[in-house]
Amino acid sequence: MVGVEGSHVTVTITVSGRHEESCPPERCTVHMTVRFDGLIAADVSSAATAQTAELTRRVTELGVTDHFVDQVRRSRHRPYSESGEQLPYVYTATSDVRVKFSEFDLIGPFVEAIVDLDGVEVGRFEWTLTDRTRHATVERIRDLAVQDAVAKATAYARSLSLSQVRPVALADPGLMQASMDAARTFAAMAKSADSVTVKPEDIIVSAEVHARFEAS
Repeated sequence: MVGVEGSHVTVTITVSGRHEESCPPERCTVHMTVRFDGLIAADVSSAATAQTAELTRRVTELGVTDHFVDQVRRSRHRPYSESGEQLPYVYTATSDVRVKFSEFDLIGPFVEAIVDLDGVEVGRFEWTLTDRTRHATVERIRDLAVQDAVAKATAYARSLSLSQVRPVALADPGLMQASMDAARTFAAMAKSADSVTVKPEDIIVSAEVHARFEAS
């Protein structure tokens, strides 16, 4: 957009600014589910409760204090046979357990210690930053995204032989955070005959801004 103020030409320049950084994770949360199915509700519930307690005990043995154990949930459904006949109720008891690690070398031994537990499924590995690091990183990345927008607008103005650039609007579409490893499951982990290897991948944090400038 071009405007004229007196003898000066004013041009509106709209750009986006972006910055991205790769950060090593500082925490890993291992998500697990305890699940049992059966035809007798009491037996299924008892098995899930007992195995959840055993899983919690093994977590405590490793000295990991940052963990969450959900209460056992119960449900039932009636399946059908191949011929369409409705079968007796199947009862299900489940419990979710999350364990957060700050020492990554403990994750492999922990997984090895629980893989033999019936009914325990190791799910995803969630890699994160501490709140303090995340806040500092976000602030820095947003600042650099704005600087990128200013640099672009200034370069466009220079191409138009304009020297004065003034910001008039800034929009933040949101912060983006992703980790290629955030959804890694136990089945996708590297395993040898004697050990489990967990290899964290960096967390990618990026920010984008939309900015409008007037150049003259």
